[in-house]
Amino acid sequence: MRKLLLVLFFCLYANADVFQNQQVYAAANVINSFGCEANKTISEKYIKNAKAVVVLTDVVKSGLIASVQSGNGIFSMKDENGDWTSPIMVRYRGFGAGLQAGYQSTDIVMLFQTSKSFRDLFNGQDTLELNAGVSFVEGKSAGVATDLPEVSAWMVRPGEVTGIYIGASIDFGRLTIDDQATNDYYDRIFTYDDILNGSPKDSKYTRVLKSSLSKNLGKERIYGTCNIK
Repeated sequence: MRKLLLVLFFCLYANADVFQNQQVYAAANVINSFGCEANKTISEKYIKNAKAVVVLTDVVKSGLIASVQSGNGIFSMKDENGDWTSPIMVRYRGFGAGLQAGYQSTDIVMLFQTSKSFRDLFNGQDTLELNAGVSFVEGKSAGVATDLPEVSAWMVRPGEVTGIYIGASIDFGRLTIDDQATNDYYDRIFTYDDILNGSPKDSKYTRVLKSSLSKNLGKERIYGTCNIK
């Protein structure tokens, strides 16, 4: 029985680690898509001024009149040298109401224009209140307006929107740090300061993410180019 429990624990632990690795890798791919799309639809000032980013992958929204939303992703911020930090895992949960029906899954990139705009993630409550309204049909997407002018958010277009969702709604959501997922990713407990100051050794997935952020949102970005490989 003890051996069986040890094997079960190892499998669950390994699967958690694999899942978070793939979450970070998926976020890097979303940033690559976003960097290419940004050349045509997004003002360069939002990218140049970004102090931090949240990348949510596969945000699912479903419902009729009332809707629910959920998604997971990563948070990273620029350090004093303008380099992107290692990721902290986050999750998004929300609900909405309006003339709407259907199901959709999409990726969302949030660019924080000031340090104040993401401070609530680290003030003890670990929450950031968001309010978004958007209308779209299958295969189309648009920017998301938040209730904080310092936060700019976009749905990523190149093929990420799936399902059929028609309508317009007012959405209320909460973004929180996922401590368990963060611990799973780094295989141990680090403080937020430890992670943002570079204490954990970069894994290959962290290096891929940082490279993607630097090429598309950082010092290496060349406006007008596409970094999708």
